[in-house]
Amino acid sequence: MVMWIGADWRSEKCVVAFEEGGRVVSATVKRHPDAVRHFLSGRGDERVVVGIESGDRLWTELWRAAGAEVHVFDGHGARRSVESLCSSGARGDRRSAEELMAMVQSEAHRRNAKAELSSPARALEMLSQLSEEADEDLVRCESELSSILSQVHPALIEASTAALATPWGLRALELAPTPADWNALSSAAQAEALRGTSESERGMLSKALGEQWVSIDADELEVTRLEVRIHVRAMRHALARSQEAKQALAKHMAEHE
Repeated sequence: MVMWIGADWRSEKCVVAFEEGGRVVSATVKRHPDAVRHFLSGRGDERVVVGIESGDRLWTELWRAAGAEVHVFDGHGARRSVESLCSSGARGDRRSAEELMAMVQSEAHRRNAKAELSSPARALEMLSQLSEEADEDLVRCESELSSILSQVHPALIEASTAALATPWGLRALELAPTPADWNALSSAAQAEALRGTSESERGMLSKALGEQWVSIDADELEVTRLEVRIHVRAMRHALARSQEAKQALAKHMAEHE
């Protein structure tokens, strides 16, 4: 015998739908290993198959650890499937669970579910997701930094947008968040800030960093400096996170075919 379960998760609970006594009933399971095991207790040799929407890895692990066979459905695929399974009625946790139960009972839908992965493959999937999230965060941080610098350091943005993702660019901006700060640095400090650039670029970049196209009111100067430095630090962190994720992903791929 097979017990088919559709599990519609929330952060603190799961609403499940399953067949019992010839009809579909629902229940609520708390987000705790003991609660999930208790719900499945007394099933004997019955095979338990759970259909659950992706998005919360812990819920997947809780059901799997309790002995269930788990099929994870992509959210977009789940919504498309809903339209084919039922065209009317109010949306709700129970109905979502019933739809997921119907999906996991259908061989066609199970083929579209996420396959059970080996431990290295699951680690690869997690690392890939971390790398993608890190890259998205990096793009967001670069966009936010570029936005503030277009008002404070417009000449630098025009001269080298690539500077925002380089060690020297972030170093220079932290030392000199405004053109006035750059011009106040000694020649030695400016040279140290531009360490890592080519000799042919340094004159152009130094001029761009010190070129003030807009004036900043004295009352706003400290706030502007703080804003630039906060975005620079966020960018530096995002760069380091992206690089670390890529390195970990490359190492894992090299160790596992």
